[in-house]
Amino acid sequence: MIRALPAILERHPNVVYIVSGVTHPHIRKRDGEKYREGLRALAEELGVSAQLILNNRFVSEEELVEHVGAADIYITPYKQEAQIVSGTLAIALGAGKAIVSTPYWHARELLAEKRGVIVPFENPKAIADAVLALLDNPAERHAMRKRAYLYSRGTTWPKTARNYMASFQRARFERSLQPRPAQADDDGLGQHRPDG
Repeated sequence: MIRALPAILERHPNVVYIVSGVTHPHIRKRDGEKYREGLRALAEELGVSAQLILNNRFVSEEELVEHVGAADIYITPYKQEAQIVSGTLAIALGAGKAIVSTPYWHARELLAEKRGVIVPFENPKAIADAVLALLDNPAERHAMRKRAYLYSRGTTWPKTARNYMASFQRARFERSLQPRPAQADDDGLGQHRPDG
C-alpha cells in the first residue's frame, strides 16, 4: 500500500494512511522489527512519510472499531491467498466501509457482488487506481458502503445464533425421522465389535 501512496497523493494530497497494531509476536521473535522499519524506510524513500502513521501498539477492540469507523476507505493488502479470516475486514464490512483488498480467501467471499474492490497481490498501481476511483466517485463509494453494510446484517451475532439454532433443530428433526436402532454388538461408542 505504501508504494501506492505517491499516485494517490498526486490527486488527493490530504490522504493519510494509518497502520494500526504491533508486529506479530512470532515475527518479532524471528525478525525483530525489520518489517516495520522497512515500511518506515520505504515511506521515507518515496517521500510519503508525513502521510503514513504507524500506530505501533496493541489496539483494543473498541479503539480498533473507532479507527475503522473513521476511515473513508479500508484497505487489506495481504500478500497470501490463504488468509482464512480477517477480523478487521469483518469490522469494516459491518461498519459499511468502502473496501479495497487483495484476493485472499476471506476477502473474495465477503467482497463479492461489488461489496468491495479486489486488486491483484503485490500490485501498488492497482491499489492506487482502486482508491482513486473511490475517492473520485463519492456516489459509487457510498453505494459500495451500502452494499457492504446490508450484506453484513446477515452475519450479526443474533442472526448467526438463530441460524445455528435452526440448523440444530433441523438435524434433530431429521434424526427423529430415522432413529438408529440399538444393536447388541454396539460398544456404546458407536463402534461395532467384530464378530469373532
